[in-house]
Amino acid sequence: MLPAWENLSDAIFHYAERRPLVPALVEGPATLDYGEFAAWVGAASRYLCGLGVEAGDRVGLILDNHTDHFILAFALMRIGATPIEISTDLPLSMQDAVIQRCAIKALFLEYGTAAGGGLPIRVAVGAGWRRVLEGHAGDARCDQRAGDNRLVILTSGSSGPPKATVTTHRQRLARAPVYAEFLGGRWTPDDPGHALLKAPVSNAAFHEFAINQILFGGTLHLLPGFDRLNQFARALAAYEDAVCFATANMCRALLASCDREDGPFLPKLRALVSLGLPLSPPEKRALRERVTPEFHEIYGASGFGMISGLRPGDIAAQAGTVGRAAPGAVLEVVDAAGMRLASGATGHLRCRSATVAEGFLLEEDAACGPEAFREDWYYPGDLAAIDAGGWVHLKGRKTDLIVRAGVEIYPYEIEAVLMALPGIKEAAVIGLPAKEGPGEEPIAVVVADEPLRHEFLASYCAVSLPPEQRPLGFLAAPSIKKTPVGKIDRPALRAQVEALLESLRPADGED
Repeated sequence: MLPAWENLSDAIFHYAERRPLVPALVEGPATLDYGEFAAWVGAASRYLCGLGVEAGDRVGLILDNHTDHFILAFALMRIGATPIEISTDLPLSMQDAVIQRCAIKALFLEYGTAAGGGLPIRVAVGAGWRRVLEGHAGDARCDQRAGDNRLVILTSGSSGPPKATVTTHRQRLARAPVYAEFLGGRWTPDDPGHALLKAPVSNAAFHEFAINQILFGGTLHLLPGFDRLNQFARALAAYEDAVCFATANMCRALLASCDREDGPFLPKLRALVSLGLPLSPPEKRALRERVTPEFHEIYGASGFGMISGLRPGDIAAQAGTVGRAAPGAVLEVVDAAGMRLASGATGHLRCRSATVAEGFLLEEDAACGPEAFREDWYYPGDLAAIDAGGWVHLKGRKTDLIVRAGVEIYPYEIEAVLMALPGIKEAAVIGLPAKEGPGEEPIAVVVADEPLRHEFLASYCAVSLPPEQRPLGFLAAPSIKKTPVGKIDRPALRAQVEALLESLRPADGED
């Protein structure tokens, strides 16, 4: 159990007193122990107050993963300000839109980033930024309670512009033990070990992962960007006692870099946890056999944290699911009126626990899209079925649903079948208007190691899918468009497919 902290930054000062020499942050050859981390966060808190940043102010961070970023983020929490992580990969127009919509008062950003022009407090954070903290020794901790200290997390934007979700420090403190219990002692405050951070903390899941490691008092390693797939695999191989959270594409990179037949490539890794888009059943089994026996999969959302999880021992029999409910979570599948459905029926997934966020920052976000907070329930916007054993079968988002001749089709089910075919690296299915009658027809976009004939794919789907789920056509692509956090960008993909099909149509007057 964690102490009854009122501020997430309290963890740093707690460990600074009890184990000050334990490394907190490792960035390349540079290490910051908990004693040093607390001193820098305290100094930064006084620096921020000197700039005019106050409790409750919303402050944007457009920063890469580096030590100064974490000093600033925790210092903002320390003074009761509300940090908002904004992806460095977002287009400038979207960064500025977030700044305006969220009424951000101050902004800290990388050199060369143009966002936020005209803000009263706008600071470029360069390699020597920490020198500005000299002379600010001390601590400016705000005495607000955990329920009054807040973070704003942006959604992935996979179904539209990023939404801003408000989470209190109390809710975030409640989320950390959920991961510890799910991982079965592999990652706890008593033995946190090393955590490897590859993805930016503007991604909600990795933000949670990084904060949890600090709450546990462990060492957080800030991994650099990699130009080639095998560099990520080599980086992980250098650690024997570590936990790593990874996107589905990172897991695929590990599989692509690992061709060993004599056992797992990373046998001593504490845990490899995939999150974001679910992997296909064959991929999950291959990761456990070829990469690490401690492969886990988590399904979650910024508005709730971990919703469900699939443990290594369940992958053989339940790889087609996203596991069972997270510890302490209540999951239900309901109809459009909120009535609970029977086991195995597909409907709207909803979740309840102490980890659920306060809600959306902006009223317009609550009225846009399928994600919602209603009474004590959080609706992630996904369709799912929960069988009699409690296993969660994720079907996808309501907005992704394809209705073909009156039959509802879930793209994920088709994508999982295509991904089981050797040679296919990625697959995405979208619906395009039917040529005759109402409804849509499913079109599959595939990324393959080698060219695959349309006839071969059609024959494979004919024996693997019921007639209504078989794609009308298949398009080869070098890659599949994704959001900045790695989810399939279906609106962009649909526009790309429509443009390609339009270019293939004969011009007027041609045969």
